[in-house]
Amino acid sequence: MKAAAILMSLSLFGFGGPPLRDVRSVHMGDWLMVTTHDHFTGEIRCKAATHTVSLGRDAVTFRFLPTDDTSNAVYRLDLGAPHAVQAISRDMIAYGRPINLVSLDNPSAGEVVLPLKALMGVQRVDIRLDENARPKAFSLKGLDAVLAAYRNAGCPTPS
Repeated sequence: MKAAAILMSLSLFGFGGPPLRDVRSVHMGDWLMVTTHDHFTGEIRCKAATHTVSLGRDAVTFRFLPTDDTSNAVYRLDLGAPHAVQAISRDMIAYGRPINLVSLDNPSAGEVVLPLKALMGVQRVDIRLDENARPKAFSLKGLDAVLAAYRNAGCPTPS
């Protein structure tokens, strides 16, 4: 009887009841997709990333070292024409993407953010930090499958 009273009091304080959320991780090639289902709100959230690339709500972030300044970077999609990151950065800010102000000396914090809609169907992104640097190639192989998995999991699909 005493044990039942203890269990009942624990359940009143959130102990011993059903889990607050389910978290599932799935590897899809180089991508790791993490799906979180919040039982309290019913919300389903997804995150997907490789070692150097992460998928956001409306953008894809390419990571260099945090000390690397990417403000003068140039990128190419599938070995196409080069484009300045500065032009796309202004568009991303206008679209509502916040600026990382961890450091005023290097607000890019080693990241290049490109809009997801510009990367649909792209398999490779090459980014050169400046004219003296070698370009770094990033693979987007499997991104279409990740977006399909977002839809299948019930997550808001990045636009």
